[in-house]
Amino acid sequence: MLKMKGRNSMAKDTWRNAARATLDDVFKQLPADATEKEVRKAIHDAYPFGERAMHPYKIWCDESRRWLEARFPKMKRANDLKKLQREIEKRGGNAVAQMPQPFEVTE
Repeated sequence: MLKMKGRNSMAKDTWRNAARATLDDVFKQLPADATEKEVRKAIHDAYPFGERAMHPYKIWCDESRRWLEARFPKMKRANDLKKLQREIEKRGGNAVAQMPQPFEVTE
């Protein structure tokens, strides 16, 4: 398990760098034709930081998502659509009507 020094220390490794190195190793070991399910399982099994909680886990999830979106572009589009749907729901279902207009329209 990676242990980081104090917040202001000049540690060579960071949680993000350690996650990237681990994910790089995972992807090097996977066959090129691995399915998304196989890749997700390999990523899940390779988690290097002990308990899946707090900042290290958040960084791991972020880096894993980036690697998966790079390998499976359809997943990125699906995630973008989910974000858009959440934004529309937040705005009460009518995103266009509530969006700020760049200029006033006069007839």
